[in-house]
Amino acid sequence: MEIKLRKAIITDTELYHEKQSISLTEIKNVKYNPPGKITGGSLVVTPYYQSPIVIPIIKKEHELAEKIYIYLYNIAEQNQPPISKLEQDPTLNTFQCQIREEKPTTFGGTQTYPENATVKLYDDKIIINKTGLVTKLDKGTKTVLFQDVTSVDMDITTLTTYVILTMPGSPGVVLEHFNRPQIEKFYDLLAYKFHQFKRAGNTAVAGSAGSAVSDADELERWYGLMEKGIITEEEFNLKKKELLGL
Repeated sequence: MEIKLRKAIITDTELYHEKQSISLTEIKNVKYNPPGKITGGSLVVTPYYQSPIVIPIIKKEHELAEKIYIYLYNIAEQNQPPISKLEQDPTLNTFQCQIREEKPTTFGGTQTYPENATVKLYDDKIIINKTGLVTKLDKGTKTVLFQDVTSVDMDITTLTTYVILTMPGSPGVVLEHFNRPQIEKFYDLLAYKFHQFKRAGNTAVAGSAGSAVSDADELERWYGLMEKGIITEEEFNLKKKELLGL
């Protein structure tokens, strides 16, 4: 099979756009913006851990582009992160990032401070070695057991990306990195190991009976992140609408 657009060629296994080519198995998601009466449209193909490929679409290509979109979308739905490749990456199994932790202030309140973190990833836990952001002094070690974690999430903002491990009765763990593709790789590997641990019967996954995190609990957690300055009010309101179905 070979389908040709003005600016792209799609075969059974590859997508070619200008001087770039990717395997169809690398596609993470696809979005189609149909052309208008005056403006052109676009087919946006996002591979794992790469910048989106934007294919311009003119009006006379709309019908064909729509079929290609459905075809690529169905492929993307079946694709999975390349876990075996991620497991061989030493920078992910020992991941350099920042951790945001809540600490008491001089006046009796609390404030969130960032610290450097080296996160060692295991099949049943992560171990976080912390050092000062400026001083580089040792700030101790934090061990997070997967059996105590109810969910692992990723939150993407304009400037940075967070990986959030939720634990009942505690603030949880918030990891931060400004290189989005790199922390997406770490998140995919962490989430894979977390879910493998849960599937092995090691306590119930979030959403199972007896351990589900309710919408109210999730909303409270996001409100706490906003209060600490980790996310903006706009990001909190977007999440609030999503949780409440507004």
